[in-house]
Amino acid sequence: MFYRAFDQVFVQRFAPNSDHVERGVIVSRWIFDQPPSPYYKDLVRFEGNCDRKQHYEMCFPAIALNKSVYTPVGMGGPGKPEVAQTYLNILYNFMTPVDENNTQYVWFQHRNTDPDDAEISKVMNAGALMAFQEDKAILEKVHKGMAAMHTPNIDLGLDLGAKTFRQALQRRIDAE
Repeated sequence: MFYRAFDQVFVQRFAPNSDHVERGVIVSRWIFDQPPSPYYKDLVRFEGNCDRKQHYEMCFPAIALNKSVYTPVGMGGPGKPEVAQTYLNILYNFMTPVDENNTQYVWFQHRNTDPDDAEISKVMNAGALMAFQEDKAILEKVHKGMAAMHTPNIDLGLDLGAKTFRQALQRRIDAE
């Protein structure tokens, strides 16, 4: 359902919120009464649609936190407490620039269920690795394109959090 990220009605209905905080930028949104994403559909502890929170934090200098929250329909939303069926997964990304064109990247994830289930860990790690490899291929091409840019950027609303973070980080670097 990747295409849904660009579906204008969907984006307007579930628009992300971007917050500037002292430690960086937070972009999050709740998506209500929709099917779980394919990666999580077999991991959640309930049937049917869900309320889902997508939460991304970029913290200075380069620590990213990606939190996914899934609850039964009607149980999720701003300020609502977790319920017994809430599924929570947090992925931490640590990125250290090596030079202008290379970054060392380390990540780990944890969840609020089945901590000793090796099979679930194996499936989740394989899924995270697949997503990383997809992102890596795209980001390497984006980096090459930005390094040899001939036309202005086309900014998407979905890029606001990352762009805001990069600008704030550059201001901190320039001030050093």
